[in-house]
Parts: sequence; structure tokens; C-alpha cells
Amino acid sequence: MKTSAHIIHAKPTQKVGFVVKTHGYKGGLLLALTPPYDEVQEGILALIEEKGFLLLVIEDQWVPYEISDINVLSGIVSLKNIINPEQAETLCGLSFCLPADELQPFHATLSEWKAYTLLNSQGKKMGVIQQTISMPGHTLLNVINDNGKDFLVPFHPELLVSVQDDLKQITLLIPDGLEDL
Repeated sequence: MKTSAHIIHAKPTQKVGFVVKTHGYKGGLLLALTPPYDEVQEGILALIEEKGFLLLVIEDQWVPYEISDINVLSGIVSLKNIINPEQAETLCGLSFCLPADELQPFHATLSEWKAYTLLNSQGKKMGVIQQTISMPGHTLLNVINDNGKDFLVPFHPELLVSVQDDLKQITLLIPDGLEDL
């Protein structure tokens, strides 16, 4: 089996999940995230998709496998050079990780954001997060503004500007007029 070369990352990494089992006849893999990352699965998998590789931990070394396809909703990934279930089986049970500094936005999980103040990218207070609503395919933040009106804001990691846990504030790229709907 052709694999990627072993690398040693200069950045500290954090294990975020593991390979559960094979999927399909072409060597796909089902990924599972470990707490607290399981609460923000789509965001973590979108980050992996953006990077273009899955960083597996093999014998205490990081081995990057180039991704040919990933479904961020189901957690199913196909890797280049892994073309059948027999090859995929050798990866089952392995952990995968991401650079620790790229996980900062996920440190406070979505469920912990209740009572955080939501700011738009210009720093304007939009309201206070009352709850997070996880739905298939996306996550919504239920926000109440200073006038008592509640509205829903779609959450996606690419919209996240910053999280300031000490101030209990989240800054998102929010489309204009969203609170008026």
C-alpha cells in the first residue's frame, strides 16, 4: 500500500477523533470525533476538508493522507491511494489530529455559548445567545436582542471571527438585515 511520508509537525497537535470503520467497497472510512469536538463535528470536518488531508497518528508519528472526498455531515472520508476495504481496514482505530492553534474557535463548544454576547464583524452587539440548535446539515444560534426580539443566526466555522471566553463574546460574520427577518 502506498502511504504518505512520515512527518513531524513543528506545531503542537490535538487528537480530535478516530477512524471507526470502513465504508463501502472503494475504501471509504467513517470518522468519529471525541468530546468536546463531537459537538461541533461539521466545523471540525470542514476544517479537515479545507486542509485537504487527514493527519493520522501511526506509532506516535503524524502521517498525512490526502483527501479525495469528505462528507462533513456523515463523517465519511475517501483518501487518495486507499482504494479498497482491505487497505482502509489497516487505518481503523487510528486517531487523527489537527494543529492545536486551529482548534481555538472550538474550545468553547457551542452548547457552552449560551449567554454569550453575539457581535457582528463591525463590533455591533446583535444580542445574547439563548441556545444552539443542531439540525441535520447546519447549526443555528437562537439570539435575543436588547429589544427582546429573538432571531436565528446560522453558525458555520467559516463565519466565526473570534471567541473571547473571558468576555463571553462571540464575533461572527452576520449578513445585514438578518435580525429583521
